[in-house]
Amino acid sequence: MPNDHTSSPAPQPRAPAAEDRSASRIGEQRVRVLLPLPLPSMLDYLLPEDFVSPAPGSFVRVPLGQRTLAGIVWDGADDELPAERLKPICEVLPTAALQSELRRFIERVAGYTMAPLGSVLRMAISVPEAFQPPRRRRLCAATPGGVAALADRELGRPLTPVRRRVLEALRGGPPLPATELARLANCGPGVVRDLMAAGLIEERLAPAEPPEMAAPDWRRPGPPLSADQAGAARRLIDQVEAGRFAVSVLDGVTGSGKTET
Repeated sequence: MPNDHTSSPAPQPRAPAAEDRSASRIGEQRVRVLLPLPLPSMLDYLLPEDFVSPAPGSFVRVPLGQRTLAGIVWDGADDELPAERLKPICEVLPTAALQSELRRFIERVAGYTMAPLGSVLRMAISVPEAFQPPRRRRLCAATPGGVAALADRELGRPLTPVRRRVLEALRGGPPLPATELARLANCGPGVVRDLMAAGLIEERLAPAEPPEMAAPDWRRPGPPLSADQAGAARRLIDQVEAGRFAVSVLDGVTGSGKTET
């Protein structure tokens, strides 16, 4: 029967858990993030070591459950929660930071309406496209080989007339979308693709241009007004022309024409 001095195998040192190793690589700096959700409080995350510390108001993308959300770095952080229970932020978004005045305004609105901060933030950042990468346009440009081919140099056989028209459309001008290039050269898109495959045209990415919008024309006549609408509009015009402060209220049911007036 073994006595009290019987030797037993010495316990082997246990390797650190994977989450501990991950936390050591991430670092201990905490970032408090406000998410556009009706949560009772903000959430704390860890900042990866190779990230520049985001200033309050910076937009970040963080994990929440099985998804990632865009949120805003807020002031302060809670040191009570153990670091191993915190997740790292995914990225700092290349978006202009929310100014301090607007963050204070969100806090005042939430306090005045007794609403969660996240619910008010949701209204303030209600355009998800603002956090998406900028759209890019695919443009076609002639390569050095294409320029040489247009001059009948470094080409085993001469260009066909349709291929020459495509390269001529790019000569000395800016890169063009494939559809626009095919239209100018009066050819099908297959010719443009063939020139790309031959290395005579290359594709370039450029920022997408905003849609063109015509300048508003204040001279454009408004809709015809009824007698009551015209009378109300006349009183408003008289008050403006008098140059004195006045308060006016347009009273009418929905659809009565207040907007037109």
